[in-house]
Amino acid sequence: MMDRLGQFIEPLLADPAMLLAAGFLIAFLEALAVVGLIVPGILLLLLIGAGIGWDPPLMAALSAAFALGAMLGDGLSYLLGRRYRDRLAALPPESRTGRWLGRGRAFFRRHGGRSVFIARFVGPLRPIVPVVAGSLGLPARHFLPRMVIACLLWAPAMVVPGALFGESLELAAEFGGRLVVLLLVLLIGGWLAINGVRIGYDLASRRSTWWLKRLGQWLRRHPRLGRLAGPLLVPGQREVIPVLGLAGVLLLSSAVLLTLLTLALLTASPMLPERVAATTLSGSLRTPLADPVFVVLGLAGSPVVVLVVGLGLAAFFAAAGRRLALIHWGLAVGVGSLLAYGLAALLGALPMYVPGPDLPFAALVLLHGFAAVIAAKDLPATRRKWLYLAVTAALMLFGFARLYLGQAQLYSLAIALALAVGWVTLIGIAYRVRVGPSPRRWAHRLIGLFVMFGLGGAVAANALGYGALLDTQQQPLPSVVVDAERWWTTGARASGETLSSRRTVLGSAAVQRFDVQLAARAETFRRALDAAGWQPLPPLDANALRAVFRSRLVPEALPHLPRDYNGQAQQIARRLPLGDGRWVVLRAWRSSWRLSPDERPVWLIQMRLVEPVTVAGLFNTWRRLDDPADEAMQRLRAAGEAWRWRSGAPDGPWRADARGSDLSG
Repeated sequence: MMDRLGQFIEPLLADPAMLLAAGFLIAFLEALAVVGLIVPGILLLLLIGAGIGWDPPLMAALSAAFALGAMLGDGLSYLLGRRYRDRLAALPPESRTGRWLGRGRAFFRRHGGRSVFIARFVGPLRPIVPVVAGSLGLPARHFLPRMVIACLLWAPAMVVPGALFGESLELAAEFGGRLVVLLLVLLIGGWLAINGVRIGYDLASRRSTWWLKRLGQWLRRHPRLGRLAGPLLVPGQREVIPVLGLAGVLLLSSAVLLTLLTLALLTASPMLPERVAATTLSGSLRTPLADPVFVVLGLAGSPVVVLVVGLGLAAFFAAAGRRLALIHWGLAVGVGSLLAYGLAALLGALPMYVPGPDLPFAALVLLHGFAAVIAAKDLPATRRKWLYLAVTAALMLFGFARLYLGQAQLYSLAIALALAVGWVTLIGIAYRVRVGPSPRRWAHRLIGLFVMFGLGGAVAANALGYGALLDTQQQPLPSVVVDAERWWTTGARASGETLSSRRTVLGSAAVQRFDVQLAARAETFRRALDAAGWQPLPPLDANALRAVFRSRLVPEALPHLPRDYNGQAQQIARRLPLGDGRWVVLRAWRSSWRLSPDERPVWLIQMRLVEPVTVAGLFNTWRRLDDPADEAMQRLRAAGEAWRWRSGAPDGPWRADARGSDLSG
């Protein structure tokens, strides 16, 4: 599933026409009346700018696309305001749309026609003021000039910061895709999760009461369902509506769980999963700089912390004499974890590989979810939403940490989430029906203890396991012994598995491909490069930082940012000046393959032709050049003239063998 996301983003960044169309559509939706309130348009537009880097012609075209989309959205909003002014005026002021329209009217009355220009640069008011201007009768001759000028100024203000950001981190063609996906996963994913919970809660709290009351009456009168639901839905009880709401969540989570399990069975693989050398999107996002952050998050959501919090709150319930809370806590967390384990064991016993629930994440959802259900019961209605939002944010971080560290698959996390939410809501219904009002400030004490036990457990887990987990994340893949002659003739193992053909699944395949597979010991490889005049890359230190911002371009001191492959840093990096301002940069990673019988490693090598440039007069960097004459390959072959060489498949990597200097390709 993560790979499919990369396959979706890659053509968008590689095809300028698709990029312009996406920019136009996002700018249009972000400006459209009311719709713009739920579309994270500014973030998406900045990410697109970061993806293209500093490419002036493409930046100009993208600015035009942004401006046209914004003009169309503002113009359509203005026409909708003129056409439906009476309906807009009749909207209840307490509704979400009514509240935003009220703010837009107040802003328009305060600033008059200037509000059309000002609102274009004020996020929440951007999709509201045009429709308000139309509904309040602002003449088109006053609206259009202000709107057009504002859109023309706003568009480059969206493109330039993103382009500078993308260029400063990496050459856009090499790093833009990774930047975009990382930010999409962490920012857009978080925005959607948190705002989805917030909007869903707001809609349910405002509009579901009437429908749930009618549903409860129908269930009580039903000849068969009434026998089951009647005792739970006694008229006049304050918990009738929450119980029905939890029942709706139970049905939804059960349907999601059933759908996920069905899809998992239909797409089951006959092969068991193993850690292989394939390039995946999650591996492409890995970087040693981010590993420590996600190791801390991963340990903060580990089973040790679940155990500490679970036992700590159980002791609190017992000490406070809350027998029913203790029983339901044990049912929710303890029995729920056993159910997840049973489902995983059942799916694991099948003859094919079917992903089961991720057990640690299921325990996390059970723990956080039922603690939120208990606390929300005694919180004011206005504060329950923030509790659920905090739980959503925490679970999203813990889940992404497990995904990033390779501890879980996305499908396993989804199954665990659906199973745990369903079980929490089922036990939550029983708890809401059976337990009466709690003592004053009970919920606040419960939340405080939960946070205290959680922080204490996280500190203990990191103190005990941080170093070991970090080491495992930065270790190379386990060695795989491959017959040397089979690798030389076919480039594959006996099983048919081949090494990765590209460093990352993000970005253009032509940019991310590996150029050479070299069978050689590290000393032999380095000695050949040094003898041919290849130089080590400048270190990333204070001098390198000065070279980036120096007014005079000094290529000899200008650093090259490191690259990772499946979370592993480059082991060998060299560069070679060509004498005409161009350089060849070589990076190599040791793969997991060792050739028998002499255990020589196979290296995956990338070579790029680059030149130093100054971007917008602000900083210096390297820009990748096309290499139609394969000059980079010629320079490496000159360094390894004693090796034997063999071309691979079309667009595939060359193979080189440094076993004997007397052999020639």
